[in-house]
Amino acid sequence: KIAIDETRHAALSWSVAEWIDTKLSAAARARVREKRRRALEELHADLAQENDPTLVFHVGLPDARAQAELLGELERVLDFAA
Repeated sequence: KIAIDETRHAALSWSVAEWIDTKLSAAARARVREKRRRALEELHADLAQENDPTLVFHVGLPDARAQAELLGELERVLDFAA
């Protein structure tokens, strides 16, 4: 139930981002892209540390492989694929 609700929130966020992008100047869009790039760098640094296996099992946190796949998909969607 929570995942479905969070998925709806994410979809709304993408819709808002796409809409607002049409309202921004080229310079503002470049600043947003740079902020996204920096956020991805921070995610890479955070993911360099493996989640506790107990939390992966009991809470459902993604393991290192799943984290890498999720981050790779985010980079692809944001057009930052390495």
